[in-house]
Amino acid sequence: LTMGILKLCVVCILSLLIAATAFAPGNHCNVRQGIRSQSVSSTFRTSHQEKTLLFSFRPTNDESISTVEPHTLGKDWVTLGCIGTIGFLYWYWMVFGAAAASNGLPGIPDFLPMTPGWPPSQEDLQGPLDDAYHFFYLSEFLGKTDAPFAPPTRLAVYNVAEAWIFAMLPLLWKDSKRLPRPVLLGLWAILGINLTNAFLAPYLFVTEAFVPTTTEFREKNRLVSFTMGSIASAVALYAISQVLFATSIGDWNQFLNECKMDRTYFAFVVDLGLFSLFQPYLLRRVAGRNKSLDYVPFVGLMSWLFEVER
Repeated sequence: LTMGILKLCVVCILSLLIAATAFAPGNHCNVRQGIRSQSVSSTFRTSHQEKTLLFSFRPTNDESISTVEPHTLGKDWVTLGCIGTIGFLYWYWMVFGAAAASNGLPGIPDFLPMTPGWPPSQEDLQGPLDDAYHFFYLSEFLGKTDAPFAPPTRLAVYNVAEAWIFAMLPLLWKDSKRLPRPVLLGLWAILGINLTNAFLAPYLFVTEAFVPTTTEFREKNRLVSFTMGSIASAVALYAISQVLFATSIGDWNQFLNECKMDRTYFAFVVDLGLFSLFQPYLLRRVAGRNKSLDYVPFVGLMSWLFEVER
């Protein structure tokens, strides 16, 4: 309970920091005016109206207009279909897989582990509960000797996944296709941190499908990006150090066996794969980037967070 409260406090404090920075006086821009300018620019492609679009906002250091190429207006139906399929299958297989199988529903692959079962038992959920106690290695940092044991391989993969979704908030925050920021912040703090891609994949689908495309790229908040990037990098580096110095080949063989039997282990591996897939897509959609480094898992996101935009 203590670690759960501490985890909640960490997330809430960072959420308040982001909200306070974003909504501080001088960091607002006229969204309605921007939408109007976008409409004019898309209708009349003259040089004068393009200049009007670029200067219709009054950006600050936190929210300024970038000079990168704008989004193409209209939906990318292939991308939309892929993201929608991923989101549906993640919920159907990872979240409700055992329930679907127990009720005889079709489409459950043979390789999908059926633990946790349906309804899940206390024993089935003990692993995720133990993981939460080690969120961002807080129990190790605070020297909690009564922390429940969890295999170092599982903790490393779990914390890298948590650090990754944690560090995606500044990117989602600056997305011109995002949901209203209070909604985004609540979904990320409640669902994103706890359910990873059960939040991210449906969120990307909804924003891609229903939020109008704009032609604006806004610069990130440097303080928030640096802070969250530093925390995520520290957690990931510590996890890597644990993998290098605190695990053995036997530990990894045990982890792979658990992936075949326990859906929570399997979900960690799937999460890392999906984050690697979504990262370059988000960097292109939000920041207009298309660098080779964007395709390097986790590193590409860190490079954007620490990058000084000019």
